[in-house]
Amino acid sequence: MRLSKLSLGIIVLLLITAILGPIAVYSPSTTNSSLIQRPSSGDFTLSLNPTNLTLVRGTTGISNLNLTAVSGFRGTITLTATVSANATGIKASLSNSTVIFTSSGPASRLILLIVSTVVTNNPAVFYTVNVTGISGSLSHSAILTLILPLLEVPPVASFIFAPATPTTGMTINFTSTSFDPDGTIIGWQWNLGDGTIISGRIPTTTHVYTNNATYTVSLLVVDNGNMTASTSKQITIAIDEFPVANFTFAP
Repeated sequence: MRLSKLSLGIIVLLLITAILGPIAVYSPSTTNSSLIQRPSSGDFTLSLNPTNLTLVRGTTGISNLNLTAVSGFRGTITLTATVSANATGIKASLSNSTVIFTSSGPASRLILLIVSTVVTNNPAVFYTVNVTGISGSLSHSAILTLILPLLEVPPVASFIFAPATPTTGMTINFTSTSFDPDGTIIGWQWNLGDGTIISGRIPTTTHVYTNNATYTVSLLVVDNGNMTASTSKQITIAIDEFPVANFTFAP
């Protein structure tokens, strides 16, 4: 039996398909789709170490930002650092704001989060720095708690006394005019110069000097932050002389 050329071609095609499988059959749609690169799967994580950072006001500190590719993640991550509201004088920056993960590169990266305080009069103690990483539809964040202890300001010690020209045996009133710029004064110590020392919550006191002399009176104050200040004044005690009786007459 003789076969036509068409029939012979169909038989050869069927044999090739049976032996090599359907992929050997040319398909324009299959060929084109194989050239399209699928988007990268996987995810990434980011974390900070430490998560709490305590700084002396006016200084700079660093927290380590760790980026890790998970489940074969490949792509570009854009990083931003944002300081909480009402944080005047506090700045946050990153050592690198763009990180690229490739199939041949490392699976983790270390970025420095740099936090600086350029002023010292921020009213609050606690602030936050939010670090966000975005890659396409993926977005992750890590939060740094920034702690800025208030600077302790020492008190200012001062006092007055009356009368201004006392004499022996006279009662003299001493009054503290001290103050604390960032708190309250909780203790006073009076050294009256003649061996008398009075301590406690005593902003005012009285004293009588029995001898005429010049005395150095000192006041030491302590505030609620256990900071101290002192001041001194000299007081001269005159002799309380008897009056001199005298009169005249004429003619």
